[in-house]
Formats: sequence, C-alpha cells, structure tokens
Amino acid sequence: MFNKILLPLDGSDMAESVIPYGEALARRLGSELVLIHACDESHNLNHTMHRLYLEKRAELVAEGFLSSAGEGQSPCVTAVTQFGELAPVIHDYVEQNGIDLVIMVSGGLNASAARPNSVADDVFRVIGCPSMLVPPRAVAPGKPLFSQILVPLDGTPGSEQALAPAAALAAASDAVITLFSMVKELVHSEPESDLVGDRGLYDIKGSLAAQEKTGEYLETLAWKMRDQGLDVDTRVDVGSDGAKLISAAARVLAADMVVMATTSRVSTWGVKSVTHKLLLAGDLPLLIVRQE
Repeated sequence: MFNKILLPLDGSDMAESVIPYGEALARRLGSELVLIHACDESHNLNHTMHRLYLEKRAELVAEGFLSSAGEGQSPCVTAVTQFGELAPVIHDYVEQNGIDLVIMVSGGLNASAARPNSVADDVFRVIGCPSMLVPPRAVAPGKPLFSQILVPLDGTPGSEQALAPAAALAAASDAVITLFSMVKELVHSEPESDLVGDRGLYDIKGSLAAQEKTGEYLETLAWKMRDQGLDVDTRVDVGSDGAKLISAAARVLAADMVVMATTSRVSTWGVKSVTHKLLLAGDLPLLIVRQE
C-alpha cells in the first residue's frame, strides 16, 4: 500500500528525527524512500550545499538498510532537491510521482515560534495522499514505532477508510490494532426545579445501550480484520470531547500511533477538528487518511 514514501527534510535535527519511521516502513514493506528538500529564494545560492547534504543523508540511510538486510528488505533510497516553497514543491512531487505516504514533523521544517505548525499545516492541506505527522515530543530514541495502533471510528464509511492503512502497518510490524469509538453522554432534560442544573440527569441505561450497540459495530469490523490474521481489540468510551477521549485511550493502551480518516484538505482546519486538536495537544504520531 505504501510503495513510495516521501520525507521532507530541511537539514535540522528535528526534521531528520522522522527518518526512523520512514526507514522502518520502507524496510518492512519494501517501499522506495524519497528524501526531498525545497530551496526557497533565500537559499538558492546554497543549492549545491543543500543537494550534497541530502545526497549524503540518503547514502547513510541506504547503508543502514544494507547493514541490517537480515531484518527485512533493502529498499531504494532517492534524494531530490528542488527550488521553491515547501508546500507547492511537495504537492507537485506527490502528484507527479505517485507518492503513497508523506512523513514529516509537525513543528519542524523551519516553522516559526509564532506559528509552530504552520508549515506542516500548509503541506497537510494541499496533498491528497496519506500523511504521517509526528509531534516533536513523540520522537524519542528507542521508543517503539508501530506496536500499538489506535484507530478512532465514528460509525461512518468515511472513517472506516483508516482501516486499510492501519492493517498494512500492523501486518508489517506485528502490531496490535485497537478500534476505538466514542458514545456521547446521554442526559434527560429536567424541570426548572431540577437541582442538578442545566445539564440534566445522566441517562445511565441509555448510555450503556449505546455503548453496547457501538461495541457490536466495532466487533463486526474487528472480526473481518482478524480473519486477515491481525490482532485486533475494540474499545468504547463515553464522553463529549472526542480528542480528549482518544488521547486518554491512547495513554491507557500505550499506543504509539493513531490512524484516522479526515475530511479536511485544502480548507483551513476548523477549531472543532479532532485531528487538529490531537496534533496540537497530543504526543503521538498521526497517520491521517483523506476521506474520499
């Protein structure tokens, strides 16, 4: 599924910290790994230096593949240096070269202190292929990359488009997948004399029934994936804030990756976007799939 993986680099340690994610996927899936650097006008005079840096980085990655050939396949590694702003360069390269996945650090790639996620946001909005966005604090030496994968679902066919890439990751890394869904708290409106306030009374019976129904839906999907030889669990929590519940579930499950589908693309992320909240507040890599 991920035959060609693109890693945008700018020469910083932060941007390079996602290389292990690309290496792990490329080695396990036999994918081609492409390292790309965009030289804007301020760096045009240093183009040769940037090209040599990227070629050397690609050479080191390729040498790493050869030295660990016993752990998997030894994929092709390519270095590409182009002129222009990062987001348009990546968009054009993805469209023209059949890239299947872009992996980048959110908060890296020359982002400013005032807009730490601006560059990652710009790239995310313009490309159509799946994107893996890695918060800086998620990158740590020796930390597992793909062992526990959390897949949030909202019951719609669109959200289920995250299942195929999650299955591909799990199959390549023997990871456990947990299908997760949220049931909103059910409350009954009460008369003005109600002492519990405007919120009303919590409907325990209704919430349990909703949890059971949602759990049955997740189990139906889980059994289809288990038939493929995957290790799949399910989890349903009750609450009102999807981003908070996903983050809490990820901590409880010790997840190291969240895979989810989103409708956001060119338009600006809304303040209620669960994906954006997870990116800003979370410490887990997000593999984001575009809903068709």
